[in-house]
Order: sequence, then structure tokens, then C-alpha cells
Amino acid sequence: MYANNFDRTIERLITVPHLLIRQLMLSLLITALPVMAVDYRLVTGDAKRTRYFYVDHDSVIRKGSTVRVWEIQSFLEPDKYGVQSARFETEYDCSERRARTLASSMHKGTMADGEIDMPTTASIDQRWSSIPPNTISEVMWRYVCINF
Repeated sequence: MYANNFDRTIERLITVPHLLIRQLMLSLLITALPVMAVDYRLVTGDAKRTRYFYVDHDSVIRKGSTVRVWEIQSFLEPDKYGVQSARFETEYDCSERRARTLASSMHKGTMADGEIDMPTTASIDQRWSSIPPNTISEVMWRYVCINF
């Protein structure tokens, strides 16, 4: 196949750097791919300090008086079904003091981590609901509407 050792040496000199450049380019491409950014910030906890409520600041979309955002409820201990957190996409109407859930999922781990126990997007009632005073829903509505 090779006429002499010189040909073999030349092929190695060309092939090895070529492979290294390919690996370097692939590594750069992978690190340049967009990363799903999340910036969950604690908003409030319940009175018993067993549930905490977070908002993803990077997911906020405001259109007029409505704000759409992803939220997490994280529980200190799993419930009887093993669920330790829930993730919701919620839309708030800041002018009408109402909200609706657009998507949700229940997770076995904290902060919507771990196995998804129950995706419930298809069964959600997406109608608007008024926000009762002195509730965690009111705290979340105020937070989202004031900050965004």
C-alpha cells in the first residue's frame, strides 16, 4: 500500500492533526449550542415551611397586562405518592387579578428534578380563575405583576 516509510510518515502527520482539529471543532460546536437557561428565584414559602414557591426569571413573557412564567413548588418531604415538586406554566392577568395554569408536571425530586411522575398538561382546565386575597396565589400574582 505504501511505497516507503516516508509515505506512511507523511500520512500520519496529516491525519493526526486533522483528527485533532475535528475533535476541537466538535468540542467548540457542542459548547456553543444554546443552553436552556433557568433562573428560579424563591418568592415565598407556606406558613408551615413545608412548601416553597419559585419563579423562573428567564422564562417571563409579558404582553400587555398578562405575564406568562414557569413556576416551581418544591416540598420539603415527598407526599404519599412520592412527589416532591411540581412545575407549572402560569399566565397572570395583572389588570384583572386572575391566573390560569397552562401546563404542569409532578416530579419525584426537588425543584422539578428527577423522574416525571405525572405530566398533566392535557387534563388542565385552562380557564381563568380569580385570585383570592391573603393566599400564596396572591403573593405569586403580586410578585410577577410588580417585577415584570
